[in-house]
Amino acid sequence: MLEYSKGNYYLLLIFLLISIVFILIAVINIRKINKRVKAILELNQKGKLIKGLPYRLENSGIIVNNVPMKRLVVDYILPSSSIVTLYGDVRNDRRSFDADGKADLLIDESNPEN
Repeated sequence: MLEYSKGNYYLLLIFLLISIVFILIAVINIRKINKRVKAILELNQKGKLIKGLPYRLENSGIIVNNVPMKRLVVDYILPSSSIVTLYGDVRNDRRSFDADGKADLLIDESNPEN
C-alpha cells in the first residue's frame, strides 16, 4: 500500500489556480483590445478628420519618477454649437508642447463619445 502526501495536491491545485487566473486575465485583455480596435475601425469609416486644432496639456494625475504625466485636451465645437472637451491618452514624454501646437482629431459628430 502506498501513502500519498496531501501537500503535493495542494501545490498542484495552487499552480492550476494561478495558471487559470493568468489565462483569464489574458482573455479579458484581448477582448478589451479587440473591442477598442473595432471601435477605431468604425470611427475610421464614419469619422470626420479635423486638422490643426489648438490643444492644451493638463496633468493626468499620474506621476512617474516624480514627474507628472500630462494628457492632451481639445475643446471641439459640434455642429449643434455645443462644446465637447476631449481628453487624449497620457503622454510619456516630458515635452510641454509640440512644435506646431496643433492636434488632429478624428470624430464621429453624430456620436462624440466615439
